[in-house]
Amino acid sequence: MRGTDLVTGDFLVTGQKKNCNDNRTSNYVYFAGTLDAAIWGVELAEGNPTQSYRTKQPLKIVAEVVNWERHSPEMINRMIENLRKLSEQGIKAMD
Repeated sequence: MRGTDLVTGDFLVTGQKKNCNDNRTSNYVYFAGTLDAAIWGVELAEGNPTQSYRTKQPLKIVAEVVNWERHSPEMINRMIENLRKLSEQGIKAMD
C-alpha cells in the first residue's frame, strides 16, 4: 500500500514494498517521533537521521500532515553527503 492509498483510520502493516529504490518488502513499520524527522524521511527516502523508530505491530493512521516545509537544498545535500560517508564506512542507515 503506497502513501497515496492510505486514509485516516487505515493501518500501516509489515510486508509492504519499501519506499526506497528496490523491490524488497519491509519487515517493519517505520515511524518518526517528530515532524522534522518525518520530513527528513520523505526527503531522503532511505535515510534515518534522527528519532525514527520501527515496529512489527500495525500502526493506525490518525491524521495527515498536508502542509510542511522542506529543508533547504543545501541542508538536504549536507545530509546526503553525510549518509554517503556512512555508507562508505559500511553503515546503512535504514537496515
